[in-house]
Amino acid sequence: SCQADGSCQLITIVTPGTVLYTVAPPMQSLIDGKAKFVPEGKYIPPPDMRVISAILENNTLWVYYSNYYDIEFLKGDIVLGVSNDRGNNIIKYGIVLPHGFPGEWDSYYVHFPGAWKEKDSFYLLYEGHDGTDTNIGLAVSKDGYNFFEYPKNPFLKHESSGWEYVNIGTPSIWKENGLWYLFYHGFDWKTVQVGLATTTALPDIT
Repeated sequence: SCQADGSCQLITIVTPGTVLYTVAPPMQSLIDGKAKFVPEGKYIPPPDMRVISAILENNTLWVYYSNYYDIEFLKGDIVLGVSNDRGNNIIKYGIVLPHGFPGEWDSYYVHFPGAWKEKDSFYLLYEGHDGTDTNIGLAVSKDGYNFFEYPKNPFLKHESSGWEYVNIGTPSIWKENGLWYLFYHGFDWKTVQVGLATTTALPDIT
């Protein structure tokens, strides 16, 4: 989780009354209240790397993050940095997912990436905004650099009433036992809450 000052907490899942897990317990334990997130340490990224989502494969670290081209109005794109030494040295590749064109659902910004690699596909969920409405989009890549947006984006839209009727966003993605878990925020002008959506398959759009 990341704070307003740009610092991020690294987290480990534990179960009450037990030692820390070296391998995380099942996602269902978290949903059932039998496991929880606890702070483990802090990582301070460079000031232009915000809202990081990383994939580690062997010694290669893929770091997707938000980068603002207009900080005053929070307009920005999703950028990639790659490290071949597990994060000690990160080379900034550049924009991998730009905001959309005028009139598109993500024309104002794309932010808050949630990344996952499954076999030979990179999945990227993200928050998109058109200046009025905010929803969640999906993009897929075979190499981690060149992403194809889901043609039916937004992939997940907020409801017209209830706890998420104003907007949704800040997605995080996890896969376990054949089920995809999508955590995201919902807002109703009063309270920000965390929601969960699940699916057995994500579209392969590359």
